[in-house]
Amino acid sequence: MIIESKEFILDNDNILFRSPNKDDWESLIKLLKIVYQETRFLAKEASEINISEKAEKAFIERINKSDNSYMVLAFVNGELAGMASIEGGNTIRSAHRANVGIALKKAFTNRHIGTLLFDYLLENCKYTSLEQLELSVVKKNVHAYHLYLKSGFVCYGVLDRAMKYPDGTYDDEYQMIKKLK
Repeated sequence: MIIESKEFILDNDNILFRSPNKDDWESLIKLLKIVYQETRFLAKEASEINISEKAEKAFIERINKSDNSYMVLAFVNGELAGMASIEGGNTIRSAHRANVGIALKKAFTNRHIGTLLFDYLLENCKYTSLEQLELSVVKKNVHAYHLYLKSGFVCYGVLDRAMKYPDGTYDDEYQMIKKLK
């Protein structure tokens, strides 16, 4: 699904939220590599981001044509600062559910951009038939956890040792849900 673009000024920065297009493929891969390198709170190591041009373009096309999936890119003064996505189920039995994800470069955290991006992502759910949103968040990612609570998600469980890092340490994850209907 392609969402309506939104432009505004925040603390003298020009902010643009919009859907991706095929020309964004390289910037999206670079963003993922940067964000995965900057935080332990995401599901992969940066070295695991091995996406081809063809695969990324196909993903962008699929998500833009979907009725229950979409992505919002966040540009700050023209720079791709982050992205957020909702990916609906792909079977009859799971089409009412969607996984939610958000990634923001560290340089743009603590500036209210992530909250606005997440709010805009959720606002666009009204154009889908989705009934339920789901996400996981590392317990130590307190800022994100509180954003999700504020946005109406509730914790329904904890997955112990959900993440194992190369140094042998673990992190638990909260499993969260938000019912839309």
